[in-house]
Amino acid sequence: MIEAAQRLFSTRTVDEVSVDDIAGESGASRALLYHYFASKQDLYVAALREAADELVAQVTSVDDQVVDPLARLAVSVHAYVDYASAHATGFMTLLRGGPGAAEGEVGAVVQSVRNALYTRLLAGLGAANPRPITAVTLRAWIAVVETAALHWLEHPELERTELEAYLVQALPALLGAAEQVRAGGS
Repeated sequence: MIEAAQRLFSTRTVDEVSVDDIAGESGASRALLYHYFASKQDLYVAALREAADELVAQVTSVDDQVVDPLARLAVSVHAYVDYASAHATGFMTLLRGGPGAAEGEVGAVVQSVRNALYTRLLAGLGAANPRPITAVTLRAWIAVVETAALHWLEHPELERTELEAYLVQALPALLGAAEQVRAGGS
């Protein structure tokens, strides 16, 4: 049922998908669906949690043999854009309100992805206890990635390779600016 819901929610908005659609797509009865999930919203959140886990796994599954930090970042950014592209409607529906829009259980799932990506970035930098400016910079970059991917899906004039290259180059640029601020430069 969750896989069926994910397929439907990735191509249509939550409001456009009915319980009957999910039951039909999964080959289950409406009664069986309600046996496992109290509502369409509960099923949506379960499907979203599984999708979030899949996204994080894709983005963080960079081969440990990739030593160069920018190459590792490029692989992760490519995986993120792959996921966003493959689940475009669901991705856009979820993030259309901007980086802080999701609330409640849905917001918690979105935040869990952001936290996982943040933790992965910290590990990549070897910064278990980052300076406040570094923490702000990494969180801001995650918001840039979300917003840029969303904009690209809605307005695909920019070539995907350019989008990915921009996102990869943006992180060191932002970290450089943070270091300048921390060092008292302008």
